[in-house]
Amino acid sequence: MAKKGWREKFLGKIVHSKTGKRLLQTVGGPATIQALESALEPMVGAKNRYKVHKDFLRMDPELNNAVTRLALLTQFAYKGIVVHVKTKMSPKEEELQREAEKAVESFGFRERFFAIAKHLLRDGDEVFIAHFEDNTGISQIQPLPIAYLTAVEKEEQIGKIDTQIFGANIYLLNEGSSGKQQKFPEDEKQKVYHVALDNYGEEITDLKGRFTFGVWSESPLDCLRSRILWKQAILITDILWRYRNVPREVHELDVSMFEPEKFQGESWDAKLQAYQNAVKNLLKKHANAIKKKKVDQGYVVPSGTKIYYAEPKQVTYTSPNDLIEQINKSIREGMGAYDVEAGTYATALVVSSYVVLLPDFMAYKIAKALLELLKSHLRKKFKYEEELLDKLQIRLSLILDIFRGELVRQLALLAASGTQTLDELREYIGKLPLTDEQIERLKTIATKGGRGGDYVQSLLDLVAASGRSREGEPITPESRRDKQET
Repeated sequence: MAKKGWREKFLGKIVHSKTGKRLLQTVGGPATIQALESALEPMVGAKNRYKVHKDFLRMDPELNNAVTRLALLTQFAYKGIVVHVKTKMSPKEEELQREAEKAVESFGFRERFFAIAKHLLRDGDEVFIAHFEDNTGISQIQPLPIAYLTAVEKEEQIGKIDTQIFGANIYLLNEGSSGKQQKFPEDEKQKVYHVALDNYGEEITDLKGRFTFGVWSESPLDCLRSRILWKQAILITDILWRYRNVPREVHELDVSMFEPEKFQGESWDAKLQAYQNAVKNLLKKHANAIKKKKVDQGYVVPSGTKIYYAEPKQVTYTSPNDLIEQINKSIREGMGAYDVEAGTYATALVVSSYVVLLPDFMAYKIAKALLELLKSHLRKKFKYEEELLDKLQIRLSLILDIFRGELVRQLALLAASGTQTLDELREYIGKLPLTDEQIERLKTIATKGGRGGDYVQSLLDLVAASGRSREGEPITPESRRDKQET
């Protein structure tokens, strides 16, 4: 019995040994934990938060899609550049309009709205530098990689990690690192533009570990870190679990011909060691013989060898799909990218109204920076006066299709009430005030065909009819009873 115990103990070590071949190895709890730690450690332990944010977008399609949708909405808000005047444009103003349109097209303002919005959602900040030349304007617009960017107030703070920073006057790439350190702006021909999502009164530790106040913004992704890591842990565990629970081909070899006492050795330990080596060699030889076999090839094995499949006796692991969907919903809603599910028109209107709040906020911040950039370009190239440049405006509008019918309804009521001016009504939907020339043309249209004062009432009737057709006839017990046959 003692000898049999040694045999069972030894064979058990072969099956469960961490150093054995895969044929003799099983995946248990510790291996799962090791796989999780190995996959998540780069994100959990990373010191550079901006690199982690990039990894989050690369690894999580739902998060990436939410960020992309909001960035596209922000791009959608951009409606071009316009010179706003009260009367008809002068030749100088028409020239300014033409040159501004050429500039925004060459600088790719529409594409920049998308790119900057995406970076704001990912990192909280976007920094780029413009290179100017006399009589030429902007020669290059260069985005600065935020994962290697720091900022200080003054020169003597560069390279010091025991200082506190309360403003950003100098931006540095690769500060104190092995890479080439660059300082921006280098001279008066460069200007740095910093678009911050919300750096007002924010206490942020920069990439060098220094305390900063009112310089950098928190990333919207920071609050989703636990959700994203939780989701990845579920996916990895599920992959490992499913891999573990596929049917396994088991080759059970007969080793009864080996008995420890029949092996040579001066002591019992020596005989046992020889016995163990013989069994190991047998298993290795069999493993090497079958490891190159294809699935459709048969095996030729000695008599007494059993080949069978070991399948899970009972599978009770719950599918993680429902939980992952809940986490996905939490991620989308955490970014403000709500999905409009089946519901009423009012529900869709409320949800859509909330969705556009963040893109609208970002669009105005981006427009402010790009408008300043455009004015600097036109000032350098054409020497335009400030009074003329102040008439330049970037048009923004985030009216989605779901809003249009509701806005028309509200505008018609406000117009009929007589409490709002025409300019106020146009501002309500993101339109610029009318010029004198446009007002005269509208008067002609409104009075054409004898409509005159009936124009607003006709509009109200149209809106009311549209509302009735959308909402349909309400169903009540009384209406049902009227339709019943008697």
